[in-house]
Amino acid sequence: MMRVKRKVCSKCGVRRPLSDFHRCVSAKDGHNGVCKFCKNKFLRCSPAKRNWHQKQKHLWRADPQFRLDAFRRMLRIKHGLTYDRYCHMWEDQYGKCAICGKPLSIGPAPNLKYRIFYPVVDHNHSTGAIRGLLCSSCNSGIGYLQDRPEICDAAAKYLRRVRQSSIRS
Repeated sequence: MMRVKRKVCSKCGVRRPLSDFHRCVSAKDGHNGVCKFCKNKFLRCSPAKRNWHQKQKHLWRADPQFRLDAFRRMLRIKHGLTYDRYCHMWEDQYGKCAICGKPLSIGPAPNLKYRIFYPVVDHNHSTGAIRGLLCSSCNSGIGYLQDRPEICDAAAKYLRRVRQSSIRS
């Protein structure tokens, strides 16, 4: 018996077969993240609601203050953190990543048109306690190492051992 591949719709959260999703060449799995039912529901909604979504997209691209306000809302909702407290954390770390010491900037990235890079708020996923601000590389690194110090230590030992053996070669 052949199993049908399934995917969870990012809009309604329902697990559906891939045939319920439009094809999308830029997606990893080749299918849109929103199912056909949710997409059709959105297209059938009032023009005023569709225009509101288009206006939000335009504001995101055109207005840096709109992006900053969205970031402030995300800090408050996701981490319970005010923007002022976030800035104090940044100043306490002297504007550097808590792990690698790379300078962290707050503001628009010069090489990307619409993206703003902010230091990442590192937090304990089980307790929600905020640990500090990291660059995205260090945050991804400790995430891939499962936030476990023993794995980080083992990785550091491995890198030291490999570096020493490559020097001798």
